Amino acid sequence: MKIILFLVLYTMNLFALVILGTKMGLIIGVIVTLFYLCQFFLKNKYEIPVVVKVLSGLWGAFFLFIFADKIKSIVLESLSGLFIRLSYFYQFYGGQIIQLITSSRLTFLDEGWKYFISSDHLGQFLIGYGFSYRLANWGSGDYIEMDFFDSLFSLGLIGWLLLTAFICYFAVIAWKQKSIYSGIFYLLLIYSFFAGHVAFSALSATLIGLTCAGMNLLKKVDNHE
Repeated sequence: MKIILFLVLYTMNLFALVILGTKMGLIIGVIVTLFYLCQFFLKNKYEIPVVVKVLSGLWGAFFLFIFADKIKSIVLESLSGLFIRLSYFYQFYGGQIIQLITSSRLTFLDEGWKYFISSDHLGQFLIGYGFSYRLANWGSGDYIEMDFFDSLFSLGLIGWLLLTAFICYFAVIAWKQKSIYSGIFYLLLIYSFFAGHVAFSALSATLIGLTCAGMNLLKKVDNHE
């Protein structure tokens, strides 16, 4: 039953990613799916009972029979919308794949970097310009949507080093534990670097905080044992 619930939840998550159509979300979805498939076929240590296989097959067949037309309509509509959206941006960026994947973030980064190094005051380099000042004065470089660079420009070298030290600390813990929290943590780091909205978004920052708390709890349990 747990396997069935997992497959249903995972399928719904992938479907949600297709509906949203964000490029980074789709890339991560493909990577995670390939990881699970490789793990299942190459490292499957659990023998699934025949009863579970039969019930899963019957449930899947019944579900498809009842909702086949509706599912087909929704999937085709979602994929069509995704294709139109990606085609539009591909033409918009002149066929440049890097620009398509990063959604012009490299252009914003180049503009922001020019503003960051233009000041003659050492204090602004060390403590940053602040988010509000950047939004009001930096034009297209106001928000890069790449958390590591936004932290450098807004919080300065000192703030960036503190944030990096925090990330490195938990990255080491995640590497040693190799738990579900570790996988979530590394995925959030990838999102944070390429797509942003993790470290400085209330919802996403709460998620990464809970992930770090989970790794911390596992570390304390391991130490007690």
